[in-house]
Amino acid sequence: MKGADGKHLPLWLNTRTLLSHFFFGPYILLPLVAAFTWLGGILALLGLWIHAGKPRYKGDEASVVFISDVGAAHHTLFIVICSVVASFYTLSLLAERWLRHVKRLPINLRRRERVFSILTIFWGIIGSVGLVLLSVYDTFHHGRFHWSMTVVFVVSVAISAIFQSCEIWSLHKGHPDKKSLKRNSIFKLIVVIAAIAGAVAFAATYSICRGDSTSTRGHSASTCNRITSVAAALEWTVAFLLTFYFLTLAADLWPAGKSSPRYMRRLAKWQEKHGEGHDFTGRKAFGLYPERWQDGAQVMQENSSTTMATQDPRLSMVGGDAPMTLTGDSTLVTDGQTATGNMSHYDTVSRTTSRAGSSVSRNQSLIKKNTAPHELKPSDILIERFQAWKAIVKMLISYFEGIADIEANTSKELTKLGSVIQVPFRPGNQFLGEGGMQDVFYTIRDKTRLIADAHASLARTIESSIVQHLQKLRTEIKAHIKNVQNDTGKLATSVAKERELSTRAIADLARAIGAVNNTPMQVHAKEDPFAVNQAVMKQLQRQVNEENALQKSIVIMQQNSAHFEEGIVRSIQSAWATFDEWQNRMSASVQESWRMLGINMAQLMPDREWISFAARSDHLLDPETPLRNPELIDYPGKSDPSVIPVYTGMLERKKRFTKSYKEGFYVLTPAGYLHEYASSDPTTATHPIWSLFLPACTLGPPSSATTAKSHKFHIEGRKDGTSAYGKTPGGRGLFRGSDTAFTFRARSHEEMMEVWNVLRMLVARYLVASEQMERDGPILQAVRAVGYGSDEEEDEDEEEGSSVEEDEEDEEEEHDEAHAEEVPAYTHGGSAPVEVGPNGYAIEKKEKPLLGPEAGATEGGAGVNRQLSRREEKAPARDEPTAGEVTSPVPVYEGAGVGAAEVGHGKTSNAAGGHSVPNVGPAAELNTSTSDSKGILSRFTENFGSAKKE
Repeated sequence: MKGADGKHLPLWLNTRTLLSHFFFGPYILLPLVAAFTWLGGILALLGLWIHAGKPRYKGDEASVVFISDVGAAHHTLFIVICSVVASFYTLSLLAERWLRHVKRLPINLRRRERVFSILTIFWGIIGSVGLVLLSVYDTFHHGRFHWSMTVVFVVSVAISAIFQSCEIWSLHKGHPDKKSLKRNSIFKLIVVIAAIAGAVAFAATYSICRGDSTSTRGHSASTCNRITSVAAALEWTVAFLLTFYFLTLAADLWPAGKSSPRYMRRLAKWQEKHGEGHDFTGRKAFGLYPERWQDGAQVMQENSSTTMATQDPRLSMVGGDAPMTLTGDSTLVTDGQTATGNMSHYDTVSRTTSRAGSSVSRNQSLIKKNTAPHELKPSDILIERFQAWKAIVKMLISYFEGIADIEANTSKELTKLGSVIQVPFRPGNQFLGEGGMQDVFYTIRDKTRLIADAHASLARTIESSIVQHLQKLRTEIKAHIKNVQNDTGKLATSVAKERELSTRAIADLARAIGAVNNTPMQVHAKEDPFAVNQAVMKQLQRQVNEENALQKSIVIMQQNSAHFEEGIVRSIQSAWATFDEWQNRMSASVQESWRMLGINMAQLMPDREWISFAARSDHLLDPETPLRNPELIDYPGKSDPSVIPVYTGMLERKKRFTKSYKEGFYVLTPAGYLHEYASSDPTTATHPIWSLFLPACTLGPPSSATTAKSHKFHIEGRKDGTSAYGKTPGGRGLFRGSDTAFTFRARSHEEMMEVWNVLRMLVARYLVASEQMERDGPILQAVRAVGYGSDEEEDEDEEEGSSVEEDEEDEEEEHDEAHAEEVPAYTHGGSAPVEVGPNGYAIEKKEKPLLGPEAGATEGGAGVNRQLSRREEKAPARDEPTAGEVTSPVPVYEGAGVGAAEVGHGKTSNAAGGHSVPNVGPAAELNTSTSDSKGILSRFTENFGSAKKE
């Protein structure tokens, strides 16, 4: 590297050497220390393993061991290597961020670039921590954690490198240092991609045999040895590739050595000392502002391009006869107007102030301003302008491509919408085929498809005509830029060469003149000032010819560029006019389609479809049809005796726990159920809240009219195992079994007796130990009497038998008539021992009926009993209770003497319910054997009552 006077700069000032960076930019040492420490450490570990005879540290290791195994064997060394590398790697990332902040490296102009820089540092720190941890926790003692930290280290460093490259690639297109920085980032990405590929291959081969050389997963020991050795070799390769990544960080920090203020001051002093007469960049540049020598930052800004100026021989450019001078801040000066250069090829952007350095008029200069980032070529301003036009055309291409995509997507969506309209309608008989709603929907579907076709046609036109036309225009702009570079670029290079030769010729002339003046006797012929002057004149003439040729070429290129730019504008206008024409056509077609849809929809009469539907339908109701009368409702079974209640009225039932009475509306049905309703209104109370099945219950005696304080009676479950409460919907409650008793209270004694007389016709027993009334149907009676003769046959046999039974019947009837008006009290008798059969049920023992004198003796001892029929005497006893019933001991009653109940045909009015109910009188006064007609309860007494002897 030479100075302004052609002398070589010392090494400590030559920025192309590493020594100058040691003095003025020591930041570069950080990545270098990390790189060489890592490389030296890896080589040291490899050498130690080879020197030890390539041992296998564990029995299942392959022929080639992993770095982790060697590091675990030399644990301390491995920790030192990884700690040093992690520290200097992190410091390198922080140093780069700091240098960009203080503008010693290309600064981050946008927020996005700063975000990428921060993410680079973050992931780099994560990778450094992972590297330290994987060295501390070796693979011998902490295998799983060690390999986990290895993955963290590799992945984090890769992500950090990717974000670092993204920071460079996201720089603005006009950034002066983007090209040089991008070259380094490309090399960095290549290294990172290679390392990632190696890491993936390592993971794949390692997982085959799990890093062992023994046979596993169906692989032999030799196969696993080879595969694991390949994995270990890949690990070593990835480790060596990491060294090149650290070297790319050193390349990123390299320009910081040339932007140091100390370097600028030392270089300016050296130039002043060794070539003040030919100094273009040194201290002489600050002659007007000597105080700037004390301002390091100002020196850094204004003398940042000193090195470039001393190396570049093209120190001035002339247009015609107008010379131009290159000042110390790399600017071309013409009559107070500077053409500021840029040294981004070496370091940061130089933003300097212009100073006067020439008396040539601005109008005589061919180049008003040089905006090229690397070279001082007069064609660069034209190139940059047409590059801007190329960018504009590219943006317009992207714009029209976006419109084409929008139109194509609109067409697709409208096509889908058109398929939503399914015509003809599926219920085709509901709507008119023509002139109705189906015609409107046919039009909607067809017009929607036409609108979609219009949008698709516009998209195709934009793609085929406008976009392709603009792409051709962009290609022409690129060709024009290339022509400018080829025509004027070569001439500019030739002019620069001639200027360099002219500079040398003038310098030779100056030395020849000095030699003649100082040592005239020692001048050679070739050094004669005249001859040298002739050479200078000839060289300057060639330079002027080249300058004129460059000027003519630039003028011609300017004229061509002006016409070409007019063509660019016309092409853009033509493309837009084409788009506007096709877009107007499409809009008019679409608007017409929508208008026709609106007209068709408006022309449809609102009642057309309904009138047609009503005319062809025979099932519509006539508006004159009278409404139905609820009072005339009739249906089968409405007047059946089983649905007419026997009794309805208000009663009070005693609660079991609170012992208080609750009034309710009770209904006694012919089926034998006593239902309680919340209200007497049938519209509000549709389901009973409580029910009791009376044929399975025992009715207690009514209270006395003279002695009792209230008019009440009791109903309790049967004691023979039959559950009354369980047969009802209420039986699913808490009160189950045969021990439940219910107490009812009426408002008056007459009302109580009326209810009591009706209830006793349906209960199993009433009063004191009344005989159980059979309420099973004829089917169950027939089943129990199977195998015996019928009652008619037995009656015929009885007519021919003894007269003792007739005497007994007469005595029993007289006894019943004597006690009919009497309401006896009852008490609970003692429980007799019950014999249990083999199936767990109580065995009911029946004594055979005695005839003649024995029967009379038995009746005298046991009281008056009802005589059993022939079928009951022969039928077996009921040994097992019915399903859902609970067995209980059979109660023994004292003083039993009540015969079978008989139902009369008299009617009594019910004040509470208003229904007619049968009049139930004492058993001694009623006789139904001679009745010809049946009352409401006649068929129930026939089914449930005991057999009557005639």
